[in-house]
Amino acid sequence: AMREDVPAELWEVARRPTADCAFHCDDVIERVRMLQTVAAGRRKARFASGALRLNRAKLAFRLDSDGNPTGFAQYPIKDSNRLVEEYMLMANYLVAEKMIRCAKEVAVLRCHPSPLLDRVTKAVDNLHAAGLDFFEWEPDSAASLQRSLSLTNAVSPSLMESVVDICTQPNMPAQYFLCPDQPSTEWAHYALAIPYYTHFT
Repeated sequence: AMREDVPAELWEVARRPTADCAFHCDDVIERVRMLQTVAAGRRKARFASGALRLNRAKLAFRLDSDGNPTGFAQYPIKDSNRLVEEYMLMANYLVAEKMIRCAKEVAVLRCHPSPLLDRVTKAVDNLHAAGLDFFEWEPDSAASLQRSLSLTNAVSPSLMESVVDICTQPNMPAQYFLCPDQPSTEWAHYALAIPYYTHFT
């Protein structure tokens, strides 16, 4: 959940609304909270529609004044990251839609093909051998993988990092292409479970 108490003194002075600005800090906070509410609803709807989340841990480094690393930690994913992600995904989807309608002959899309059956079978066999007998993954359904990942997280959160690594291996890399070069049946983005996508942002 977003923080309810964000005093203005926590904002850097240079980033605060100025005295002659029509907005006050409270106005900005209220509007960001509205954006967050919409983003959270969109995120929930995306996953209900079959989207996939393969979150792998990312490292963040602490640097000294000379730019040398002094430490590291796992990069935290916060509500602000999710908010930006939702609007980025929406922008990319809507730009793809507009390009298909208005400039189809030169539109560059980004698809994410379904994983290969033999690789999925091998991954599922390995997970079953490790004791995750409930794990199911239909290669043409990102939703089936997401259901199994959610169940794994509920049953054994400590295994999630390893399971995500195993499930990442069969996935195909994203591909860029011109619309005329691929039939529309090949435009889909597997992980996002949407019919087309581009990399506008």
